[in-house]
Amino acid sequence: MQGKRYKLYLASGIRLWTMYFQKEYSAFFNKKVDLFQPALIDKQYTGDHRLIPIRIATKDLGEINKCDAILAYMKMYDTKDNGPAGTDSSWECGYAIGAEKPTIMLVENLEHLDYYSAQWMVTFSIGAILTTDKRVAEQAKNHDKFTHTTIIYCAKKDEFEAKIIEYLDNYYKSIYAREGKINYSVDQELREIATKANIVKRLSVSIRSNNTSKVNSYLKGISPLHRAIFTQPERVFQTSALFERICDYEVERAKVIRAILQKDIGLLVSFLQATIQECVKSMDGAPGIAEVASMISYWLSIPAAEVRGHKQGKKKTRPTIFYELYDLVSHHITSSDRYYNGNFVYKAGAILEVYNWLNTYAIDDVFDNSLTRQGQETLHVRYGSRKNAVLLGAIGHCYSLLLLGELTQQHPKVALKLLSALNEVERVVYVGQRIDLSLTFSKPQQLRRYMQSHSFNDALQDYYLRIYGICGSFYEEIGRMAMQATNVGAQFYNQEQAEQACIAIAKYFGIVQMIRNDLGDLIAPEAHSGMSKGMKDTSHNDVMEGKLTLPILYAFYNVRVHKQDRAKLFSLMGKGKLSAKQHLEVSRIIWESGAIEYTMQYVEYYANLVQDEYVRHIHETPTRLKWIIKLMDVTPLINVTFRRLAYTQKWRKLEPEPLDAEVIAMLTKWTDRANFLLAVQK
Repeated sequence: MQGKRYKLYLASGIRLWTMYFQKEYSAFFNKKVDLFQPALIDKQYTGDHRLIPIRIATKDLGEINKCDAILAYMKMYDTKDNGPAGTDSSWECGYAIGAEKPTIMLVENLEHLDYYSAQWMVTFSIGAILTTDKRVAEQAKNHDKFTHTTIIYCAKKDEFEAKIIEYLDNYYKSIYAREGKINYSVDQELREIATKANIVKRLSVSIRSNNTSKVNSYLKGISPLHRAIFTQPERVFQTSALFERICDYEVERAKVIRAILQKDIGLLVSFLQATIQECVKSMDGAPGIAEVASMISYWLSIPAAEVRGHKQGKKKTRPTIFYELYDLVSHHITSSDRYYNGNFVYKAGAILEVYNWLNTYAIDDVFDNSLTRQGQETLHVRYGSRKNAVLLGAIGHCYSLLLLGELTQQHPKVALKLLSALNEVERVVYVGQRIDLSLTFSKPQQLRRYMQSHSFNDALQDYYLRIYGICGSFYEEIGRMAMQATNVGAQFYNQEQAEQACIAIAKYFGIVQMIRNDLGDLIAPEAHSGMSKGMKDTSHNDVMEGKLTLPILYAFYNVRVHKQDRAKLFSLMGKGKLSAKQHLEVSRIIWESGAIEYTMQYVEYYANLVQDEYVRHIHETPTRLKWIIKLMDVTPLINVTFRRLAYTQKWRKLEPEPLDAEVIAMLTKWTDRANFLLAVQK
């Protein structure tokens, strides 16, 4: 939108325009922006609205549809026959807001500001206040009704157009580059956390002596498992049996921390510090705190790296969904009713990145034998030790909780909820990680045995338990954290419904991200037109690792797939390395099976589910809800990329099986937390 000439629509009564606006303000528009003033149409003012022809209303409606923003000038005035003032203007504002147009209110003085604060349905959706009165600008900044509103202060009326252009440039940029701005702000906070000096400072804190015995009693719950794993030689840290024990270790530590949060919250910091110290002592090469801090700083600096020439930052879906949901339920709330102010939402997003990178990615890279992430060497490659990378993962769990506790300590009850939610991520993710290991086959015969003993629905259940466990549950807790971090009831009358809707949206967003990654992994990085090229910078990792994903499952179980293609896909699963020709062959088999379009049906289902069943509980303006809905549907770009490749290669395609009611019912069951935990215990 930057660089275009903006069109504004003046929402103001005709009599009000005649009495005030024309004389005071008309001369300051239509130089740099186009302001449509309804009263100028055919010299329509007659003194009686009943004499205005209907064609005028349709003309006005068309101009609202064409405009980029509404400029509202409404206030109390003497009307003919003492009728209500400003009803047409209120309707125009409401219609424009419903059409996702920003609203700019022209405010003359404090009395006028008070008038707007009483127009509470319009006030709720005001985008900006335009004024030349310093007192208005100052009071509006701290006014209960305008906490979410941009204040456009002009020293004189000659500045109106330039300031409006600046506001609209930023407004439309925030719509089209919203995620980039979130990433950029989170990056700034993450860079601060990732400095070696800050890491050393936090890791060097000693445990209080009076807590030692109690802390040790909690450590006993996980120390035997810790010793059993980390006394093993480095070469053992490549076996699935040990990987399963590492998952158990992560789960058990989360269980102990959950007990501390429920019974001995005062011991939490000491326990986390003691666990970190135990992990450092167990590392090969006996590194000191400074050396460990260097490792952490290296790893966290990768997602926080500055993107040259752009204020956007690297893609960070977890901080993004946290920001969007937090902002959705709190952007109208006054400072006095908020739990946390300032850059809290970005700081919290940075802590989510600390946990995600320093715990889940560090350990997952060992499990998957990944060499790079975002173009940089993984921890175990960089420092030559898988064991140390796993220990850094354990430190990451504790370190992120320390950071979150520090950030939220001013509200202990809220802090407890947030800490519990982040710790719950750890507990459930590593239950899901165990399933992920069980669906990874290094040899074709292992995969054949699995398929012989599992129907497609059985395999689909295992797959869904996996993606809910390692991803859906993570985002579900992020949604819960977003709700717990703010006073939802101050903005929403239907607080419980709004909270549950946002938590569900986060969960489904996480599931969509996992399915999207499964699809994206089958596209060579150079074919990603505008898409993320993947965290590992390579494609077909799932096939090389022997991991069963939804499109791969469908291709295997689809009886219409030619047996030679199925056999070829079997032979490539878990091979470890594929040639460029084999990459292309895998993509061909998957495409021709109909698996790509079959898989995209799941994404489309969740996008529609969020829009039809959950967004309706969040009473907000269409523009804000659009940002949430936009995050869900990632199918068009994936579809176009695959279709372009298929067209170029002259691939054919089988029609995919449609999703039926039975499958959809199962999806709902498998992504319910209680059912998930029950299923994995069997």
